Formats: sequence, structure tokens, C-alpha cells
Amino acid sequence: MKPRIVFNQISSLAKRDFHIWQSYRTQVTTSLLGILFGLVSWAVLGHYSNQPVPEYDTTYVSFLIMGILIYNFSVPIATGLQNKLNPATLETLFMSGLGKSVFVVGSLTFNMLFTAATIIPQLLIALIWFGVKLNVDYLSLVLSIIISLVIVVSLAMVDLGVKVVTKQADPILWAIIIAQGIASGMLYPLQALNSYVPNASTIAFVIPFTWIYHLIRLSTLGGASLTDPTVALTFLGAIAYCALLVPISYGIMKWGISRAKKDGTLGWY
Repeated sequence: MKPRIVFNQISSLAKRDFHIWQSYRTQVTTSLLGILFGLVSWAVLGHYSNQPVPEYDTTYVSFLIMGILIYNFSVPIATGLQNKLNPATLETLFMSGLGKSVFVVGSLTFNMLFTAATIIPQLLIALIWFGVKLNVDYLSLVLSIIISLVIVVSLAMVDLGVKVVTKQADPILWAIIIAQGIASGMLYPLQALNSYVPNASTIAFVIPFTWIYHLIRLSTLGGASLTDPTVALTFLGAIAYCALLVPISYGIMKWGISRAKKDGTLGWY
């Protein structure tokens, strides 16, 4: 398929989602207010527990708020396909010749753009209002964002593959999101887990979101440079993780769609 045709298909899906989203004014208002109030409430909590976080050479407020920003960036994209099965059925879309990968990327494009647009004012609030201190290495930040997008898109593929079979919630993604809130370093440093479970901070890297929190914090709070062998090794580990996650996720998505086609239930939405 020609790149121009693929680009036009992705753009059309993104425009569709934008028009659907902006047609529900109450949803628009509550989603924007929810982002703001969520950030403020967690930041206030952070001021009650402001302790240094040596791993990233930062304060707990900066650590916590960055965790909330990362959550607001990653989870909406990972779950972005959950509501895309209702406006137009998969059966109709795939009958049009739309590829699976194009459908995933196109359906997530608006989520990515919206997330990027809302992260900027959140970051400004964090910097100006709560005094978050950044120490950014831009090269490692760009790489960490690319790796993070690969991870969340992979999780979205898993979500799609499971949901077309179950026709309800995806228990795999649900479990991963619950695990990230408890053991991925969203609210507290991973080392805190070792007090309860030996080597828990290492085991936590089985959870996809752990890599996202760790890499983005390294590049925005710790100023981690890829010229540092330890940092480079960490990023190589994340890339290796993605090399395993992507084919597994695509395989689950392909299996789910094939299973639904075989059962004749692909259009049951």
C-alpha cells in the first residue's frame, strides 16, 4: 500500500475521533477539568511527603508530579482503542481493506495528539505553581518517548485482540494498569517495594509501564545522558523488552481478530 494512502487513512481516522470527541461538550469539559484537578491533588499530596529521591537526584514532589504526567500520557493511549469499536464496527472497517496496523495507529493518533496538547499546560503548572525542577537530556528524552509510544501502542494491540473475543473489558490490560499503579514506581520509588518483597524493584520491570516511568524520569529529572554506560545499558534493556513485546502484542491482536472472524462475531458491537 502506498505511503500516501496509508497517511490519508490515518488522518481520516484521527479526524473522525476528533469530531466524535468534540461533539460531546460535557465529556470535553469533565476530561479537561479531571486532568487539572488530578494533577493538583497529587501535587498537594507530594508536599506532605517531600523527601529526596536519590535515584533521580530530585525531590519527591518532582518525582510524584512527573509520575502523574507520565500516567496521563501513557494510559489514555494504551486504552485508546476501547471506545473505537463502537462508532464503526471492525467488520466494516476491515472489509474496506484497512490494515490492522493502520487501524491501530490511525485510531490512536488523536489520543496521542490530545495527550501531547494537554501535557504541555500540565507541565507548565507543575513548573510554575509547584516548583518542579527539571534536568533534561533531550536526546535520551526523545528516545524514551519513542520507546514509551512503542510500549503503549503494543498494549493497545493486546487490548484490541482480547476485546474482540471477550466483547467486554480486557482483563489483561486491566491487570497491567492495576499493577502499574502499585508496582511501577508511579507514586513512590521502586526501591520502596523491596521492604515488602525482596528484589521487587527488579521484578517490577516485567510490567511495561515500569520502563516508561523509569526512562522518562531518567531523562527529565536525572539528566541521564546516553554517553553514560549505565544509562545506555538501561535503554538497551528497554529496546530489548520492546523487541519481545511488539511481536507478542501483534500476535495477540491477529489471533483475536482471526478468532472473531472464525466465530462470526467480529461485528458484534
